[in-house]
Amino acid sequence: LPLPRTRFIGRDFERASGSALLLSDAIPFLSLTGPGGVGKTRLALAIAADVAKHFADGVVWIDLAPVREPALVAMMAASALGITPAPGRPVAEELVRHLRPRQTLLLFDNCEHVLAGTAELVAGLLASCPALQVLATSWAPFHIRGEQVLPVEPLPLPTHDGSSLGLLQQNEAVHLFVERARATRPAFKLSETNAATVAAICRSLDGLPLAIELAAARITVLSPDALLAQMTHRLSLLRDGPRDAPIRLQTIDAAIAWSYDLLAAEDQVLFRRLAVFSGGFTLNAAQAVTGDWQSSGRDIVRGLSALVDHSLVHRMDRDDEPRFTMLETIREFGLERLTQRGEEAATRDRHSAYFLDLVISLDTWAVPHLPDTQPVLDRLEVEHANLRAALAWQRERGDVSGLLALAGGLSFVWQRGQLRDGRAWLEWGLDQDAEIAVLPRASAQLALCRILHVQQEFVTAMALCEASLGLYRACGDAGRIARACEYAASISLDIGGTELTNSYIDEGLAALVSVGDAAWARRAGSHMILLRGVLAKNSGDLPEAERYLREAIEQQRAFARESGVEHPFACWPLLASGAAAHAQGDLPTALECYQASLDHAWRFHDMRCTAYNLSRVAGILAAEGHWRDAARLFGATEAFCDKTGFAFAGGIWELTRAFGLPQPWQGAEDFVGQAAGVRAAVLRHKRSTLPPLPDPAVAAELWALGQNVPIEQAVSDALTVSFTMLAAIQSAAMISTSSMSTTPYRLTPRQQEILGLLCERLTDPEIAARLFISPRTVEGHVAQILGKLGAGSRREAAAVASRHALV
Repeated sequence: LPLPRTRFIGRDFERASGSALLLSDAIPFLSLTGPGGVGKTRLALAIAADVAKHFADGVVWIDLAPVREPALVAMMAASALGITPAPGRPVAEELVRHLRPRQTLLLFDNCEHVLAGTAELVAGLLASCPALQVLATSWAPFHIRGEQVLPVEPLPLPTHDGSSLGLLQQNEAVHLFVERARATRPAFKLSETNAATVAAICRSLDGLPLAIELAAARITVLSPDALLAQMTHRLSLLRDGPRDAPIRLQTIDAAIAWSYDLLAAEDQVLFRRLAVFSGGFTLNAAQAVTGDWQSSGRDIVRGLSALVDHSLVHRMDRDDEPRFTMLETIREFGLERLTQRGEEAATRDRHSAYFLDLVISLDTWAVPHLPDTQPVLDRLEVEHANLRAALAWQRERGDVSGLLALAGGLSFVWQRGQLRDGRAWLEWGLDQDAEIAVLPRASAQLALCRILHVQQEFVTAMALCEASLGLYRACGDAGRIARACEYAASISLDIGGTELTNSYIDEGLAALVSVGDAAWARRAGSHMILLRGVLAKNSGDLPEAERYLREAIEQQRAFARESGVEHPFACWPLLASGAAAHAQGDLPTALECYQASLDHAWRFHDMRCTAYNLSRVAGILAAEGHWRDAARLFGATEAFCDKTGFAFAGGIWELTRAFGLPQPWQGAEDFVGQAAGVRAAVLRHKRSTLPPLPDPAVAAELWALGQNVPIEQAVSDALTVSFTMLAAIQSAAMISTSSMSTTPYRLTPRQQEILGLLCERLTDPEIAARLFISPRTVEGHVAQILGKLGAGSRREAAAVASRHALV
């Protein structure tokens, strides 16, 4: 075996798996497959070295890279074995005669360009030599009997979550980069300063070892930051590998070309056109974008299979619709070839047309009122990179109507934490001096108005909404009129216009009467009821607000029962109901609503509602004296809003202040719009002023620390600490009113309600769905119920309830 001159890094699992497979009696032939530069040869040599002692007659390495004719594979094997074939005798027979009595491991390396010849030879040898085993490397499987394929994937990528220096040092891709960088610059080391950049470099290179090694060699002249900035042109950057390496491994371009050149001409065309996809593609998308490739009876499934076999395309692990992807370095190679062949414009035109048709077919404008919105939102989420690529191409081509139709149709994608991105596309399109079709313009205006609304730019948002509504009125599109009226009413709510808000709600409800789809109209009407409730809350009529909000929540529950799935937008009436209770000082009810809304919003990726709930929970924590937890949570919420584009200082924070906070957080009584209405309602029900923060300096430090807390951790912390506080509030209330308790076990009304559902044998998720609270809240209540009843199980609790008539 050749002796490697650099240290082998990582691959412990693959190395152990390969060795175990070769040492099992059932595997005569193990093939390592994967793209060029992934490290198949190094892994094969390591496996061969590990198992060599188990082969009495040794391990023989046969490098097929120099071989150009399939017929010469046997000759190369004979040469490696030291066999001189007798004149006139077939080389394969000489190999069989030599290997039949021996226990040998043959390692055929770099077989992809002579795959058929190698497969034929290996099949014949294994059939005639019982003690022989074969290990081989290739881009593609051999597809012969007895073959066990072990795919060699790129190295695991470092995560995006700001992992510590210690964790990054353990990542194999980062470790390889640092090791190879030190070979050319001995002083280089991973530090707190450069660790995140090195991790980003490894991610941009897909964890491909050859690409990482070539990039690390550039550390002699480029800092990690400068190197990362060059990653948009990987193929030109990743050159000049070791002079003693095979030519195909001296540049990443050559490594990929080695496999690309082995494809049939028609498969090369397919590969080039599929490179236009960013972030993966489905079978339907591939059929739409490849154009005339499928003429003459070409089969897209067969073509994709060939590309998967050659490790140029990968099948993603998904349980639903099959999805395929390319490594970014391979995709960049394909795009270069696409451009060189003059095929880019036509392929990108088909790509953008397909994704515009997809957005239109999904009825994205009606997302809030579809029976099951999650599949639509999930599909748009997974296609995010393709949608961005389509928008970029439409801008480059000057297709303003197409861009606005697509960007406008993605309104709810932008609302899920991508406001800045959506705003940039929409503003660019609407600023163009071009003929724009009516519906794309109206759709884009409405989408931009939604973004500006949540960013507190109310005047511009309302102007855009009115313009969009005018276009929809002219078209007579009742469904879209209702949507625009809903948005206009929402903006008017924040500005504080009661009469105007009511007029928009009335117009929207009237439009819904003429909508043909009754189920759709009922869901849209539920949003109007929600707005009525918020308006009543802001006007100080809290009983009226509770009536509307309770109706909206009950309707959402009914819709869930009808469709069998929860609706993503059900978090909003829960948030509003929590606010109504909060304004009246009913903190237990407010916390339960906020918990349920937060849990729901986070599960369905509604980032705006998530931010509102985090801030409200933090506000109650602060009001109840838990100012340290509140400060951290406020800091996390502010950082999250800054990252996603939601307005914190003038929006979410303003409404939280309206419910009352300790000084100096409370600040001046300078509330306007919706916040002024909330503040007035609070003051009518709450006379005492909260004591100031005990230590504002410590609170400021904790706020700053909270800004580094990942949002998923902030959500988990908010749910946990709020439930603990809720339990404490409820326990204190039960103790203070114990003489009024209707049970000897001091169960709260909510706990009695949950106990009744336990007796019906409902699970925690079923109880959560029935009561519209979070599963975590149910879990906590159940634990408290069991403790109060002295029961060790749900069945025992039901028995106690039955004996004492608790339900």
